[in-house]
Amino acid sequence: MMWSKYILRLLSPVLLFSLVWLSACSNIQPSVLQPGEIPSFYYQELPPQWSVQGKIALVDTLDNEGLQAYFNWIHKYAYDKLRFSGPLGKSLLTIEHKKQNGYYLNQLQVDGKRYQGNGTLEDFLAQYVDYDMPLNALPYWLFGQLAPDLPLYQVEVQAHPPGMLQTLHQGKWQIQFSRPSQYHTYWFNRKIILHNDRFNIKILIRQMAIPTPLISLLELPNH
Repeated sequence: MMWSKYILRLLSPVLLFSLVWLSACSNIQPSVLQPGEIPSFYYQELPPQWSVQGKIALVDTLDNEGLQAYFNWIHKYAYDKLRFSGPLGKSLLTIEHKKQNGYYLNQLQVDGKRYQGNGTLEDFLAQYVDYDMPLNALPYWLFGQLAPDLPLYQVEVQAHPPGMLQTLHQGKWQIQFSRPSQYHTYWFNRKIILHNDRFNIKILIRQMAIPTPLISLLELPNH
Protein backbone atom coordinates (compact mmCIF):
# COMPACT_ATOMS: atom_id res chain seq x y z
CA MET A 1 0.00 0.00 0.00
CA MET A 2 1.45 3.32 -1.06
CA TRP A 3 1.91 6.15 1.42
CA SER A 4 -1.26 8.03 0.57
CA LYS A 5 -0.84 11.33 -1.20
CA TYR A 6 -4.05 12.35 0.56
CA ILE A 7 -2.11 12.46 3.82
CA LEU A 8 0.58 14.56 2.19
CA ARG A 9 -1.95 17.04 0.78
CA LEU A 10 -3.14 17.72 4.32
CA LEU A 11 0.25 19.19 5.08
CA SER A 12 1.05 21.01 1.88
CA PRO A 13 -1.43 23.92 1.33
CA VAL A 14 -0.45 26.10 4.30
CA LEU A 15 2.70 24.59 5.68
CA LEU A 16 4.72 23.96 2.55
CA PHE A 17 7.44 26.58 2.31
CA SER A 18 9.21 27.63 -0.82
CA LEU A 19 12.07 25.56 -2.20
CA VAL A 20 14.48 27.84 -4.02
CA TRP A 21 17.94 27.00 -5.35
CA LEU A 22 19.86 29.81 -3.66
CA SER A 23 23.08 31.30 -4.93
CA ALA A 24 26.01 31.98 -2.61
CA CYS A 25 25.96 35.35 -0.89
CA SER A 26 29.64 35.62 -0.13
CA ASN A 27 31.92 37.77 -2.27
CA ILE A 28 34.60 35.09 -1.90
CA GLN A 29 34.35 32.64 -4.76
CA PRO A 30 34.26 28.95 -3.82
CA SER A 31 36.96 26.58 -4.99
CA VAL A 32 35.89 24.15 -7.70
CA LEU A 33 37.24 20.61 -7.38
CA GLN A 34 37.02 18.04 -10.15
CA PRO A 35 36.45 14.35 -9.31
CA GLY A 36 40.15 13.46 -9.71
CA GLU A 37 41.18 16.24 -7.29
CA ILE A 38 39.07 15.24 -4.28
CA PRO A 39 41.19 14.66 -1.15
CA SER A 40 40.42 11.79 1.22
CA PHE A 41 39.18 14.35 3.76
CA TYR A 42 35.78 14.21 2.06
CA TYR A 43 35.48 10.44 2.48
CA GLN A 44 35.90 10.15 6.24
CA GLU A 45 33.85 7.80 8.37
CA LEU A 46 30.74 9.19 10.01
CA PRO A 47 30.18 9.17 13.79
CA PRO A 48 29.06 5.71 14.90
CA GLN A 49 26.14 7.23 16.81
CA TRP A 50 24.15 10.38 16.11
CA SER A 51 20.62 11.73 16.03
CA VAL A 52 19.12 14.67 14.20
CA GLN A 53 15.79 16.46 14.31
CA GLY A 54 14.46 18.95 11.82
CA LYS A 55 11.98 19.79 9.09
CA ILE A 56 11.75 18.56 5.52
CA ALA A 57 9.83 20.01 2.58
CA LEU A 58 9.54 18.12 -0.67
CA VAL A 59 7.91 19.02 -3.99
CA ASP A 60 7.21 16.80 -6.98
CA THR A 61 7.59 19.26 -9.85
CA LEU A 62 5.62 17.06 -12.28
CA ASP A 63 2.31 17.55 -10.45
CA ASN A 64 3.22 20.22 -7.87
CA GLU A 65 2.29 17.81 -5.09
CA GLY A 66 4.33 18.16 -1.93
CA LEU A 67 4.73 17.61 1.74
CA GLN A 68 6.18 19.27 4.76
CA ALA A 69 6.92 17.24 7.87
CA TYR A 70 9.06 17.09 10.97
CA PHE A 71 11.56 14.27 11.17
CA ASN A 72 13.66 12.52 13.80
CA TRP A 73 16.52 10.27 12.66
CA ILE A 74 18.43 8.12 15.16
CA HIS A 75 21.54 6.21 14.11
CA LYS A 76 23.31 3.76 16.44
CA TYR A 77 25.99 1.69 14.76
CA ALA A 78 24.08 -0.78 12.53
CA TYR A 79 20.63 0.52 13.49
CA ASP A 80 18.57 3.43 12.11
CA LYS A 81 15.14 4.71 13.05
CA LEU A 82 13.53 7.46 10.97
CA ARG A 83 10.19 9.01 11.91
CA PHE A 84 8.14 11.59 10.01
CA SER A 85 5.40 13.46 11.86
CA GLY A 86 2.83 16.14 11.15
CA PRO A 87 2.55 19.62 12.67
CA LEU A 88 0.65 18.33 15.72
CA GLY A 89 3.08 15.51 16.36
CA LYS A 90 1.00 12.79 14.73
CA SER A 91 3.22 10.06 13.30
CA LEU A 92 2.93 9.77 9.53
CA LEU A 93 5.61 7.18 8.90
CA THR A 94 8.22 5.30 10.94
CA ILE A 95 10.89 3.07 9.46
CA GLU A 96 13.48 0.96 11.28
CA HIS A 97 16.56 -0.38 9.55
CA LYS A 98 19.18 -2.72 11.01
CA LYS A 99 21.95 -5.02 9.90
CA GLN A 100 21.75 -8.52 11.29
CA ASN A 101 23.83 -11.55 10.33
CA GLY A 102 25.07 -9.76 7.24
CA TYR A 103 21.59 -8.79 6.01
CA TYR A 104 19.67 -5.52 6.13
CA LEU A 105 16.23 -5.86 7.75
CA ASN A 106 13.56 -3.16 7.55
CA GLN A 107 10.22 -2.51 9.21
CA LEU A 108 7.80 0.22 8.14
CA GLN A 109 4.75 1.58 9.95
CA VAL A 110 2.42 3.70 7.80
CA ASP A 111 -1.36 4.17 7.54
CA GLY A 112 -1.78 1.92 10.57
CA LYS A 113 -0.08 -1.05 8.92
CA ARG A 114 3.32 -2.73 9.20
CA TYR A 115 5.56 -3.90 6.38
CA GLN A 116 8.84 -5.79 6.49
CA GLY A 117 11.55 -6.39 3.92
CA ASN A 118 15.24 -6.44 3.07
CA GLY A 119 17.57 -4.07 1.26
CA THR A 120 18.89 -0.60 1.89
CA LEU A 121 16.83 1.99 3.72
CA GLU A 122 16.31 3.97 0.53
CA ASP A 123 15.35 1.01 -1.68
CA PHE A 124 12.93 -0.40 0.89
CA LEU A 125 11.13 2.90 1.49
CA ALA A 126 10.80 3.52 -2.25
CA GLN A 127 8.40 0.58 -2.45
CA TYR A 128 5.85 2.41 -0.31
CA VAL A 129 6.19 6.15 -0.91
CA ASP A 130 5.70 8.20 -4.05
CA TYR A 131 8.68 10.45 -3.45
CA ASP A 132 12.38 10.14 -4.19
CA MET A 133 14.52 10.66 -1.08
CA PRO A 134 18.29 9.92 -1.14
CA LEU A 135 18.35 8.35 2.33
CA ASN A 136 21.50 6.28 1.72
CA ALA A 137 23.61 9.33 0.87
CA LEU A 138 21.94 11.92 3.10
CA PRO A 139 23.92 11.18 6.31
CA TYR A 140 27.18 11.74 4.41
CA TRP A 141 25.97 15.03 2.94
CA LEU A 142 24.71 16.15 6.32
CA PHE A 143 28.22 15.82 7.77
CA GLY A 144 29.86 17.49 4.77
CA GLN A 145 31.14 14.24 3.28
CA LEU A 146 30.80 12.67 -0.16
CA ALA A 147 28.62 9.59 -0.49
CA PRO A 148 31.01 6.72 -1.27
CA ASP A 149 28.64 4.80 -3.56
CA LEU A 150 27.49 7.55 -5.94
CA PRO A 151 29.28 8.92 -9.02
CA LEU A 152 30.76 12.36 -8.48
CA TYR A 153 30.62 15.11 -11.11
CA GLN A 154 31.58 18.39 -9.44
CA VAL A 155 32.31 19.87 -6.01
CA GLU A 156 32.56 23.45 -4.79
CA VAL A 157 34.02 24.09 -1.34
CA GLN A 158 33.61 27.17 0.82
CA ALA A 159 36.38 29.58 1.68
CA HIS A 160 34.91 30.06 5.18
CA PRO A 161 34.87 27.81 7.00
CA PRO A 162 37.60 26.40 4.77
CA GLY A 163 36.89 23.13 3.06
CA MET A 164 33.16 22.84 3.86
CA LEU A 165 31.08 21.75 0.90
CA GLN A 166 29.11 24.54 -0.77
CA THR A 167 27.60 22.86 -3.83
CA LEU A 168 27.77 19.30 -5.03
CA HIS A 169 26.64 17.28 -8.04
CA GLN A 170 26.65 13.63 -7.07
CA GLY A 171 24.56 10.86 -8.59
CA LYS A 172 21.34 12.33 -9.93
CA TRP A 173 21.25 15.05 -7.25
CA GLN A 174 22.51 18.61 -7.12
CA ILE A 175 22.96 19.83 -3.57
CA GLN A 176 23.56 23.20 -1.95
CA PHE A 177 24.86 23.46 1.62
CA SER A 178 24.59 26.39 4.01
CA ARG A 179 24.67 27.33 7.72
CA PRO A 180 27.68 25.17 8.66
CA SER A 181 27.93 24.42 12.37
CA GLN A 182 30.48 22.62 14.51
CA TYR A 183 29.74 19.96 17.11
CA HIS A 184 32.96 19.20 18.98
CA THR A 185 35.25 17.82 16.23
CA TYR A 186 32.44 17.32 13.70
CA TRP A 187 31.15 19.81 11.18
CA PHE A 188 27.66 19.54 9.72
CA ASN A 189 25.28 21.63 7.63
CA ARG A 190 22.08 22.99 9.16
CA LYS A 191 20.48 23.65 5.78
CA ILE A 192 20.60 21.43 2.71
CA ILE A 193 18.73 21.95 -0.56
CA LEU A 194 18.60 19.15 -3.10
CA HIS A 195 17.06 18.80 -6.52
CA ASN A 196 17.06 16.47 -9.48
CA ASP A 197 15.03 16.43 -12.70
CA ARG A 198 11.79 15.89 -10.78
CA PHE A 199 12.06 16.54 -7.04
CA ASN A 200 13.05 19.52 -4.89
CA ILE A 201 13.89 18.90 -1.25
CA LYS A 202 14.72 21.36 1.53
CA ILE A 203 16.04 20.14 4.89
CA LEU A 204 16.49 22.31 7.99
CA ILE A 205 18.33 20.84 10.97
CA ARG A 206 17.00 22.04 14.33
CA GLN A 207 18.83 19.74 16.71
CA MET A 208 21.93 17.55 16.45
CA ALA A 209 23.21 15.03 18.99
CA ILE A 210 26.47 13.07 18.91
CA PRO A 211 27.18 11.13 22.13
CA THR A 212 30.35 12.26 23.90
CA PRO A 213 31.68 11.74 27.43
CA LEU A 214 30.46 15.17 28.51
CA ILE A 215 27.78 16.62 26.27
CA SER A 216 25.45 14.83 23.88
CA LEU A 217 22.99 17.50 22.77
CA LEU A 218 23.34 20.68 20.76
CA GLU A 219 20.32 22.99 20.57
CA LEU A 220 20.13 25.11 17.44
CA PRO A 221 18.26 28.41 17.06
CA ASN A 222 14.88 28.01 15.36
CA HIS A 223 15.32 30.16 12.27
